[in-house]
Amino acid sequence: MHRLLKAHGFVRTPRPIAALLAQWAIRAATDHVLDAGFGEGVFLRESARRLLALGASRSQVAHQLHGVDADPQALQALRQGLQEDGLPAEVPGVFVGDLFASHFPPVDVLIGNPPYVRRWWQKDVAALQLAAEQELGASSRLTDLACYFIAYSARFLKPGGRLALIVSDSWLDMRYGKPFKAYLLRTFRLRGIVGFQSQVFPEVLVRPVMLLAEKRHAAEEKGPEHVPFVALHSRMPSALPAEPQRLLEEAPAATGTVVATRDLAPEASWTPYLYMPRAWQELQQQPWLTPLTTLAQARIGLQSFAKMFYLVSAATQQRWALERRWLRPFLMSPKDVTAPLVSHETPVRHFVVACDWSKEHLAGTRLLRYIEYWEQQVLKPRGLARPVRGVQNLPRLRKTRRRPWYNLLTTLERRGTAPVLVPRRIYQRYQVVWNQAGWVAGENFIELIPRPAVPLRPLLAVLNASPTEVAMRANAHLYGGGVYNLSPGRFGAVPVLDVRQLSPASLQALAQAYDHFLRSGGREREGLDRAVLAAVGLPLSFLTRLQAALQRMQGLASAVVEPLALGTTANPVWAEELRLL
Repeated sequence: MHRLLKAHGFVRTPRPIAALLAQWAIRAATDHVLDAGFGEGVFLRESARRLLALGASRSQVAHQLHGVDADPQALQALRQGLQEDGLPAEVPGVFVGDLFASHFPPVDVLIGNPPYVRRWWQKDVAALQLAAEQELGASSRLTDLACYFIAYSARFLKPGGRLALIVSDSWLDMRYGKPFKAYLLRTFRLRGIVGFQSQVFPEVLVRPVMLLAEKRHAAEEKGPEHVPFVALHSRMPSALPAEPQRLLEEAPAATGTVVATRDLAPEASWTPYLYMPRAWQELQQQPWLTPLTTLAQARIGLQSFAKMFYLVSAATQQRWALERRWLRPFLMSPKDVTAPLVSHETPVRHFVVACDWSKEHLAGTRLLRYIEYWEQQVLKPRGLARPVRGVQNLPRLRKTRRRPWYNLLTTLERRGTAPVLVPRRIYQRYQVVWNQAGWVAGENFIELIPRPAVPLRPLLAVLNASPTEVAMRANAHLYGGGVYNLSPGRFGAVPVLDVRQLSPASLQALAQAYDHFLRSGGREREGLDRAVLAAVGLPLSFLTRLQAALQRMQGLASAVVEPLALGTTANPVWAEELRLL
């Protein structure tokens, strides 16, 4: 059932959020409201309540609600809910159908929770791209379905009308979000973006944002505009404030982030405006920072394109008695490394198959039996309707044109190994590994190869220090499951201390602090932090603020355990619990 909900894009929205959005978006008793994908009808029901509170009659409200949903049961549930609210069950403007084949009269409000569908479950992507081409232009095939929904349904929003949606936040910093952000800036006056530091949707680990905007008039000139970004504290109260405008006016002035529209670049990540503390904003202004790519070449770890064959656990190696001569130690993920150092004494948990011998030359070996076993297995590649027989017939593996098909050795020798490994996904623990033993690292790492004249140990000291962890988390995408995901494309832009500018004494102090860090097994990092601050002349008081900010950022990785209560109503009290970073 959980998988089915995700496949169809249905995500149940807590009633307090629907009430908050309706109160902000609906300003007059005569407003017409559209929910393009109304699901169980919570937004239309809350919109009806808002219209009644503004003075609309019960008979009028039934003609002011508009919506479409592909599920016939959704309309039945909406009618039943309206009856429970004492409203007419018949709503002429709400029907069952396909949004992209639907038309509506001009409306004053676009509200709702567009469907969230993972890209590998989306169908008819080309048709979706065509349907929203007028608004988005050339969009990526990886674009979330919600972006198409918003772009198409906003056609029916009047100039000056309000858009109030809760939607997955992935567009804020994913590459596919660039045309969508450009569309928003071009078409709307952004009134606010509100994020959550706790789980909001009970069924799925989607980290959402509330998007609040007003549609521009055709001839409107863009003046000096500012957009408040607000992040609600991880311990979400069971009710939201009854005056949503205070979220946008008072809270950001105290501790939120207000960004000038001219500074919102579509190609840049917008997530830091939501979740990054003030200490990070101050850190970015330091002159001694440099993009990481100026210090080291960055690349994603090895992608084998057939993990089930190439990646062998130590237990599997023993069970098959695979010859070690054709295996190389392999780091599958940061879980394979308990300390910030991979030495020749580090226990091997995984191997990667590395052999370029033909089958004739492998006759009589255990590896040949292993290869022939996998050549007969029936596998179902993701995204293909039909299974294939044999690892060698997997589409992505065939594209590599390896000869023989299992020959990964040529690739490994061409790539070599990297001395520095950074985790691509950061949970509670952040640790950059010195790959002293030269093991092969997988795609869960970003490999760094220091550029000439960049000293290795001082660089490792800087990368493991608190300022760099803050920078890494600030430039990563924060998923609803509590993981910071570092995009390889953005990784090189992460700002770090430029060790090339340091004096010999500072470099020596960093190297000594790093040696102490290694001896502690990576547990004692304070020496690294002090050495970094001393190298650039910052006071220890800044470190205190930075570590406090880092604790809050780390807390976001575990802030998915207290979802909003369902069925609660808006509380008229401005809750002090709505603490902002």
